[in-house]
Amino acid sequence: MVQTFFYETQLVESISLASDIQKKACKLVYLQLAGVLILAAITLLINGTVDGFSVLAGGMTYGLSTLIFAWLVFRCVKNAYQFLVALFIGEMLKLGLSALLFLMIMKLLPINLLAAVIGFIGAIVSFWIACLLFCTKEVIPSDAETHTKKG
Repeated sequence: MVQTFFYETQLVESISLASDIQKKACKLVYLQLAGVLILAAITLLINGTVDGFSVLAGGMTYGLSTLIFAWLVFRCVKNAYQFLVALFIGEMLKLGLSALLFLMIMKLLPINLLAAVIGFIGAIVSFWIACLLFCTKEVIPSDAETHTKKG
């Protein structure tokens, strides 16, 4: 009875932890997509419609793939082994889907290839920036937190 209760409590805690991590991962992807939108808007204002659309299309190929990756990895994870398997498979699918989407926009849409590549690279860089901003905020305590712990 006690062991069953412990197992159920541990399962509930791991599910809520996975849910919390999934929310944080999705927030990172949303910040990445916001970075792509900002880059596309700046390009639109400076270089015009075709280049702005090309940056948006190139960035969204990687951004949407990352969103699908985050959904796939965290949707069915119940233990560390499943997480590693889902992470590996999800990363392969993300890279394959990114390549497929990029090829599709090259063939089907009237884009500027250089601008689309800049959008793709911008999506990768904006994810790194989002990780740095988000993770440093999570790891490094603010001054108010350090003062309350000391005093």
